[in-house]
Amino acid sequence: MEAGKNNVGYALECPNCGKNARLVEHLQEIPHFGKAIITTLACEKCSYKLNDVMIANAKDPVLYKAEVSEKKDLEAKVIRSSTGTIRIDRLGISIEPGPAAEGYITNIEGILDRVESATKALISSPGTDEADESKLARKELERIKKARNGEVPFTVIIEDPFGNSAMLGAKAKKMKLGPEETKRLQAQLEGLDSGKEEEKDIELPPMPEGAEAEE
Repeated sequence: MEAGKNNVGYALECPNCGKNARLVEHLQEIPHFGKAIITTLACEKCSYKLNDVMIANAKDPVLYKAEVSEKKDLEAKVIRSSTGTIRIDRLGISIEPGPAAEGYITNIEGILDRVESATKALISSPGTDEADESKLARKELERIKKARNGEVPFTVIIEDPFGNSAMLGAKAKKMKLGPEETKRLQAQLEGLDSGKEEEKDIELPPMPEGAEAEE
């Protein structure tokens, strides 16, 4: 498939309802990244939709790391494939692979936006009636706000055992993912494919009561 050519489509079974769905692949030239394969799986019967993106010419296990200490650092570009893990340890954020995990093209600020939206959804969901749980989620929103404003420096780490993810920015560093970590992540993905793991995407680990963002 060549960049600029028409989309390529395939008929597949919908993972949600089992009816016929359509998978469309599109090769696109992404500025500064090169060619990327963008896929969309859509089912007209149940409206299920899943997007993914992967770098077309990079398949070695990779680890990207970027320090964020000021607002302009949030502009670093990110391609996150469904096989990629994003961690922001200081904020207690982990975005992991899973059957429903989506790939996307964004920047670091966009990652914070996604986590912020997930946290707000958690607060408003019927199952979040506990005062302590709601309080912790609201603290997480405050931490994200401070991070967005440059008040809390943090490090973004992207790991992808199949090299499908990438990050580009003045402070972004590309490193080789170690063999042990590569095997661990690949085994995790294989477990997800075989149904041995639960569905995962954005995780917000609970913070200890009274915990505040580090200065």
